[in-house]
This record gives sequence, C-alpha cells and structure tokens, in this order.
Amino acid sequence: MSFSKHTNILCGIILICTLVLTLVFINGEALGITVISADAAEDEEGLFTGRDKDPSYDEDTAIRIDLDDLEGEVSGGSYELDGDLYIVQGGTYVLSGSLEEHSVIVNASEAKVQIVLEGVSVTHSSLPGIWVQDADKVFITLAEGTENSVSSGNLDGEAAVAADVDAAIWSKSDLTINGSGSLSVTAEGGHGIKSKDDLVITGGRIEVESDADGLHANEVLSIMEAEVTVAAKDDGIHADDEVNICSGTIRVTESYEGIEGYFINIRGGDIYVTASDDGINAGGGSTSEFGMMGGMSGMNAGGGRSGQFGNKEDFSGEQSESMEDFTGEMPELPEGTEDFSGEMPEGGMGGRGGMRGQKELSGEEGRTWPESGTASGSESGNASGSESGTASGFASGAASGSASGSEEQTEIPCLHIYGGNLYVNSEGDGLDSNGDLIIDGGTIVVDGPSSSGNGPLDSGTESGGELIVNGGTILAIGSSGMLESFAGTSEQYSFAVVTEEGYQAGDVIEILDSDGNVLFTHTAARSGSAVIFSSADLEENATYTVRAGDAETTVTLTGISTSSGGARTTFNRGI
Repeated sequence: MSFSKHTNILCGIILICTLVLTLVFINGEALGITVISADAAEDEEGLFTGRDKDPSYDEDTAIRIDLDDLEGEVSGGSYELDGDLYIVQGGTYVLSGSLEEHSVIVNASEAKVQIVLEGVSVTHSSLPGIWVQDADKVFITLAEGTENSVSSGNLDGEAAVAADVDAAIWSKSDLTINGSGSLSVTAEGGHGIKSKDDLVITGGRIEVESDADGLHANEVLSIMEAEVTVAAKDDGIHADDEVNICSGTIRVTESYEGIEGYFINIRGGDIYVTASDDGINAGGGSTSEFGMMGGMSGMNAGGGRSGQFGNKEDFSGEQSESMEDFTGEMPELPEGTEDFSGEMPEGGMGGRGGMRGQKELSGEEGRTWPESGTASGSESGNASGSESGTASGFASGAASGSASGSEEQTEIPCLHIYGGNLYVNSEGDGLDSNGDLIIDGGTIVVDGPSSSGNGPLDSGTESGGELIVNGGTILAIGSSGMLESFAGTSEQYSFAVVTEEGYQAGDVIEILDSDGNVLFTHTAARSGSAVIFSSADLEENATYTVRAGDAETTVTLTGISTSSGGARTTFNRGI
C-alpha cells in the first residue's frame, strides 16, 4: 500500500515537471529562452547556410594534395587512379599544383566534401575538370590570395555525351563556391559551372567563359558577396527554378539571355547585363541553339546573331571595344548615386513599400528574405562537421497572385527586384517576365531594344501577370512598338512617353521637373522612342519634361501611371 502511494506521488511529480517543461518550451522565446533544435543554426532566409558562407577549415585534419606529384597518391579518403584524383570520403582536401588531361573526381556518397583550391590549374580536353559524381554536398573554397583555373573542351563531344556531363565544373549534388581567391573557368561546347541540384556562390572573384550557360543550376542558384563575370553564348546565369542575387558585383558581358529562371529575386548588388535577346527573363522560353548544344550561337528575332559582345582577348570584366553602342560601364546616375554603392541619398528610393509580392513572400511555406545585401545565419564549422540550414526550394511568394489581387498562390513566373543597382543592355526585352514583374526598390537603367517586336519592360499579362512599381528609381528606354507601362495598381508614380522624333545612340536622355531640376540623366546606347520613368520624387498633377537630344516632350501625371505621346499598355503578348 505504501509502495503504491509513493508511486502515485512520483508519477504526479513527473507529470507536473512535464507540464512545466512543455509550457517553457512553447513560450520559450517570450521568456527569453532560446529553443535549440536540429535547425537552430539554419540561415533564416533559407538561401545560405553558415557553412556556405564560412570558408574556414581545420588545418590539422585537412588532407593536402600536390597535383604536380599525384602519381600513386593515397591520402585519407583520396587516391590517384589512371591520372585522375578521386575523393571518396567526406572531409577537407587542400589542392595545389596542376593537373592536365585528367579530372578531380568526387564520389563520396552522402558525405560533405570541402575542396580548397590553393593555386590550382586543371585542364581536360573532353570531360569536366572538377567532376562531382556523388556526394551530399561539395564546397569549393578559393583560398585567399590564390589564382585558380579550370578549363574543359569538347563538352558536346562523344566522351562528355557518354558520361552525361556538360560543364567544366559539373556536380550531380549541391555545390557551393566560397572563399576570397579567384577562379577562372573556360568551357568549350558546354556550361561553365553547373549543378544538377542547387548552386550557391558566397565569395571569391569568378570569371566564366562558356559556349552554353555561364552558371547553371537545375534547381536554385543563389549569389551573395561575390564578384562574378560571365561571357556566355547562351544564358549568363540560369536556374530552372529560382535565381537569387543578394549582394556582390555581377557582370554578364556577353549572353543570349543575361539572367533566366522561373523565379528571379534581386535583393541587392551591382548588376550589369548585356544580352542579344532578353536581358533578364523570368519564366524561361526561347533559347539560343547553343543552349540546345547545336553548335550555333543564339539567333535574334531578325534571323541573325545579334552583335558579338566581346572575345577571349578582352574578357576582363570590361566590354569589348567592338561593341560600339555600349562601353560596359554603368551609365552616369543622378547626383548622390555616383559611388554606386547600393545606398541611395536621403529621401530617395523609398517608394511605398512592397504591395502584394511582399505579403505573399511570408506565406505558408515560411520563406523570408534578407535585407538588401545581407544574409544572416550561423557560422558553423569545417567540412568534417555538420551543416545546418537549407538552400533550396521555390520562392513561395514570388509566385504571386493574379492581376485581380487574389492571394491565391498561382505560381506564375515572377521577376521581383527589391533593391540593388541594375543596368541592362538588351536587343530583346530588357526586363521580361512571363508572369509578374514587380519592382520595390533599387536603381534600374534599361537600354532596351530598337526592334519594334520587343520592349524595355514586359510582363506576362497573358498569364495574369502585372507590371508593378512600388519603389526605386527606374529609367527604361527603347522601342515603342511593344511598349508596356506600369499598371495602375502600382504604389509609386510613373509615366511612359513616346517621343515624337525619337532619339539615337549617344543622345542624352534627361528627366526634368517643372522647375528645370534634372531628376535623372542617361546616354542612350541605341536608337528608340519610348521612355518609361518612375521615382519616389514624382507627384500627381505635376508636369515633367523628357529631353531626348534636342527634342522635348512634356507629361502631366494624372494618376499613379500616366501614358503620353501614344504610349499604351499592351495585353496578351506572347513570350
């Protein structure tokens, strides 16, 4: 009887303790207690993990391999076989030296591998130089102060086709590139850097020259705090699912389409795009014949390849002198933005905040986004440790609702610009979305097409998409043949005008207020007649002047979106 009594008391105490612990766990944050879970170190944005951003490693456990003296090498989880370096176990491998006509091959099932490039040159005439056949995730770290190169040729040839590979750096698994060193990648007949899963870049100076896409991810491609320069015959930067650019400097000096993905989110950074078709395209669509590995470069709407934008000799981040209409330098911006740092002068660029896209970005999937140019998260350990966080999945809110404002997730394509500095020079549409095109901030200049079959801005009205501006400063110029103005559901004032006499390449385009103050100025890269402008400085019922060369056109804002001189909103455009 006494035993039963004491047992009941003990059970009661356990029950009370369980209830107390449950209440503390549920209300831990309110009580100032941090609840630890398996995902405690996860980057809150879901784009970059602590390991993605941390290039450090444990020198004591790292395996050092000299590629110049590879024959017979067996170290830890790596070995040499027939001239190739195989890495078959997780860990950190520090490589130096040169490897010719052979590859660095990772085949480490379910393991995380960190490859530190410390002055490495890898070349192969028919297969990837770095080839990830299997792994949980691979980190390529560019050691500080080092120069590294990977080059592959004939990636559309028999050997590559048989191996089902098509890039100089090719990965079947998630791939991250970090560090502060430099990496030069050359790919003949294929992509520069490709992941069949996610591709993340969080640092380094990377130059890619390729016959297909420069950077390619089958799922999500995310970039922060890196300097990336791409010259590609097909897309400069491509993801089948989602592209995220949060910070850094991105230069696409040659491409068929500059940046392409179903969802594209630009949070910050300095971005320069040159394209013979669309500058930035959300939703995919047409591609060059090189994209199909057919051997010919992209064809424009007129039936021929549009302009050769640079070559190997001048692949240095600057534009080729052969491109007469564009110098490769960011056009002069208004006073206060000359340093082009991504920070706007006081009072400018504020807009009225995100309208519908912002609300949906915190939708049921829980995806949140960093402030412009930042990405938080735990700085966790080296390659032998555990990695926290994820970097995959669609932008749940980028697939915004229909044009009627419905909050239903329709998953139509979306190009969403939150901030940063963006310059686009394109023969096709400048900014193109087969769904929504939403601008919430940033400084954006589009030197759009001369062809009447394309426009500076193009949203997917045929799929229920809209062209929305809620903030930022935007100047988009080009042909008026397919001109689309911002929608009346925008939250920042804008206007679209068609100048009577048009303008030529080299003409200065100026936007002036009623007192003659210059709000924005830009030198046109090619001829056109359309001018689209939006800024937080615009006010309803105010009159503005568009000066193009010696001609002037005035427009009085009669609403949130005003069209003048024959400008109109177009509907049911195809891709």
